[in-house]
Amino acid sequence: PNASDTEKSQDDLVNTKLLYDAFKTLTPLQATNKYMWSYLAHVVFKDYVIGRWMENARENTIKTRFFVVGKDGLFDNAISRLWWFGYISYQPSNTNPWSLTETLLLSQQTCTDLIDEAYSRNKEIIQGMLQALKNFHEDYPRLAFTTPWRSCVQYINRQGGIVNLDYIGADKIQEMAYNYMVKINNL
Repeated sequence: PNASDTEKSQDDLVNTKLLYDAFKTLTPLQATNKYMWSYLAHVVFKDYVIGRWMENARENTIKTRFFVVGKDGLFDNAISRLWWFGYISYQPSNTNPWSLTETLLLSQQTCTDLIDEAYSRNKEIIQGMLQALKNFHEDYPRLAFTTPWRSCVQYINRQGGIVNLDYIGADKIQEMAYNYMVKINNL
């Protein structure tokens, strides 16, 4: 049977923790090695890739999930995406170092919305965005967060045309994103 969005997100969270923990010592440069990820997808984690991605396979599923192709290939490959999710969200100094990873993987759409943005390779921006979503979700647990989140992701992207987001820090990004989500919900 088809897994729900929530089940896939929870599986991705578990697998992100396992994979990132095992490969935590990789540098970002090493983690851009498309041959390593393709090998892992084809050989070491083949059963996982088939089970996770081939049930509802589209025309390009084999190309994108088993290989690393194109500019977004590292976030499309079935194995490398898990490592990168851990890399951009793991905070070793926090009491729960996975709290932002848990927020990132609240749903497949939440993750996709953020990862598809040009700034998705910048840990500071991503962690600021995820902290804003985490705080918003905790402060307003009864509110659906998908629509304000999607709008917020686009808002921060537009802000990147005005301000160099790479230099303003996670705290400022968090403040901007949180305030925006509160504002559009008239809270």
